[in-house]
Amino acid sequence: MSKDMSVAEYFERIVPKLISSGMADASADVADQPEFTAVYDITGTDGGMYGLRIEGGSVKVTSGDIPESDMRTVISVEHWRQGMTEDDVDPAIHYALRGKVRVIQGLKGALKVDLTREDDSTYESTIIFGNTDTPEVTILMTAEDYVAMMRGDLNSQMAFMTNKLKFEGSLPLLMQLQALNM
Repeated sequence: MSKDMSVAEYFERIVPKLISSGMADASADVADQPEFTAVYDITGTDGGMYGLRIEGGSVKVTSGDIPESDMRTVISVEHWRQGMTEDDVDPAIHYALRGKVRVIQGLKGALKVDLTREDDSTYESTIIFGNTDTPEVTILMTAEDYVAMMRGDLNSQMAFMTNKLKFEGSLPLLMQLQALNM
């Protein structure tokens, strides 16, 4: 993604292409998942709120909120832009394409992601599952290890055992999140 791309352009133009190309390569059971809704609340100047409805292998993007969404991500424009240009792992799309919709729909609580980049800057976001921000868990990792974990190159249990993944907060929620390979 270009650093100059607007939030609106990303959600209106890029997201449908990512879903379409990902579904073309996915197994049939991925397209047969229940409807999945996600909201992105991109805060700050030039941000915005965008909702995704993913069902049957297609996505509908709306400008604005989707009340009672399965998953809500709150992130600053700056951190969103850094994440999209550097590692290009969009959680909602990633989970939908990996067949994790039912897992997401069973989660309740907030996941705070606190990543450290190579230049010691930080990346922060909050993902709220089931429209409730309790319980809460914060994961602390390097951005590189987080991307490897999201892509399946680093097992979450191994990351925890080797101290690549540290956490604060709810251990039960952290254990539930393992089903997403976190």
